[in-house]
Amino acid sequence: MSLRVAIAGGGIAGLATAAALLRAGHRPQVFERREAGAPAGGAMMMWPNGMAALEALGVGARVHAGATAVREVEFRAQHGRALARWSLAELGHVHVVFRAALLQALRDALPCECVATGTAVVSARPRADAVEFTLDDGSHHVADALVACDGVHSRLRAQLFGAVPPPQLHQLAWLATVPHDDLVAIPHGVAIGSLGRGQRFCAARIDDARVFWYATVNATRRPSEPGVVALAQVFGDWHEPVAALVRAAEDPAVERVGPVELGELAPLRHWCRGRVTLLGDAAHACLPDLGQGAGQALHSAVVLAQCLGEGDDVATALQRYEQRRRRAVADVMRTSRLVASLSMSEAVHIASLRELVVGALLPTLGFPRIESIAAHARA
Repeated sequence: MSLRVAIAGGGIAGLATAAALLRAGHRPQVFERREAGAPAGGAMMMWPNGMAALEALGVGARVHAGATAVREVEFRAQHGRALARWSLAELGHVHVVFRAALLQALRDALPCECVATGTAVVSARPRADAVEFTLDDGSHHVADALVACDGVHSRLRAQLFGAVPPPQLHQLAWLATVPHDDLVAIPHGVAIGSLGRGQRFCAARIDDARVFWYATVNATRRPSEPGVVALAQVFGDWHEPVAALVRAAEDPAVERVGPVELGELAPLRHWCRGRVTLLGDAAHACLPDLGQGAGQALHSAVVLAQCLGEGDDVATALQRYEQRRRRAVADVMRTSRLVASLSMSEAVHIASLRELVVGALLPTLGFPRIESIAAHARA
């Protein structure tokens, strides 16, 4: 049975959901409040589970062609001392993917009429046989199902499930792609992650001439100065090439994003109400410390389409999607929070202990745990 499915939100989660549903023979319609062509800068680490989901959505080869492979991660203290090295060879494909390229690949997998921009779903009311929803222009519509992919501050989540604890702000992030041709400081295939007290800096090479980096600080340490200028104060005395990469982002011609507020939701008891469900950050926003936000949304989109194709009524299919995904995603959320509490701690004793034991703990506990999450999500 071909279903008419409305999708609130045209970010990664919304477009992936539409692509998955279209491939399954349904009729998705995305409503995105931003106008077409709105900027979507920055990049992300895409783990194997995310790449597998992209393959299932039919865009894996295109995204892979424009991505940069990462074979190893090197962890350092803020003054440069090596803490641990992690080979990603057994994990398979781990890549740096530009957000704009990923969104475009998902968008190009959809017919033009599947995506309406400059409009948003502002309310929804599930019925036994359909879903009524209203757009911000006041018009009323009906669909067989509705998927709320409207982000961590989801308006539809609040309407459907009542007040839940608001997203808790933990970190601020800055992202930039800067010129940097020192292949010794940052070789091809190696990502660096440097840890300080309430601060973190990660970087990976894009090509011979450019490096993508992102920096995070705890929200409690919000810099007093605006923009990238503040980062020169925060990271100015860190080891090279961190300070040089930050300085390079001060050039007005450099593509940069931030500060971006990073928060998490408390795990929700339910995602579904009748023929309406949540997906992506609206359901399971987590901290970025495992790099799993986009990958989990992509995987949820694939599972949702599978469940709707298993022959049950819509409400039952959506409940099955929730059952298959909620526990796994809650595990990712808990692990992300644990990693953040250790890697971003401002406590002197924890930071000192981290530098002493991280070389032993990461290979024996941390790396296998992250690998098991990626393997579980692929299953």
